[in-house]
Amino acid sequence: MLDAQEGQALGLSHYLLDDAMVHDKAMELARRMAQNAPLSNYAILNAVARIENMSMAEGLFTESLMAAVVHTGPEARRGLEDFLQRRAPRVALDSSAADRERGARG
Repeated sequence: MLDAQEGQALGLSHYLLDDAMVHDKAMELARRMAQNAPLSNYAILNAVARIENMSMAEGLFTESLMAAVVHTGPEARRGLEDFLQRRAPRVALDSSAADRERGARG
């Protein structure tokens, strides 16, 4: 059994937080993830849940396929253009995500 510090030292986590900070960090990360292209979030949510039940070869194939799909779409192209022009990313949220984000801001 590892404690939190040992787990992080082994690379099993990105953050080591006091209990009081966990919720705020989780919300920060959720807001950042919500800014991802919708297709990327869809691929992550749907592929990751299935990959654990696949063989290594099937999982690697699925991961490669999802990466190819999300990295060649119009959102990826716009993101690369924004990066090269040093602009903030212009990710189009679907209307329900935009409504939730407005509600979160109050």
